[in-house]
Amino acid sequence: LVCIDNCVKIVNLRGERNDRSAELSFHFCVQTVVCLQDSVLAFWTHGMQGQSLQTNEITQEITDESRMFRVLGTQRDIILQSIPSNDPGAHSNLYILTGHESSY
Repeated sequence: LVCIDNCVKIVNLRGERNDRSAELSFHFCVQTVVCLQDSVLAFWTHGMQGQSLQTNEITQEITDESRMFRVLGTQRDIILQSIPSNDPGAHSNLYILTGHESSY
């Protein structure tokens, strides 16, 4: 995976794309990408969006402008931190995202 701004591209080990390689565009600047078996999860400051690698369709989406999110880990489970947008010094909430199948 190569991620630049709001675009995620699938490349081979030499950094080359083939004609069938997926190129996914998002309406936000991607901060963290998690590749699943048949989709990609892209995280940004106020949420996340999942897109299918086969059809580019949105498979899931969460947006909450009142919260700021940050991915803390992606080994086995995805650990997500959430803090209020209007009080970055406030205590944070931690979430473990489950229900997805990772590609390893």
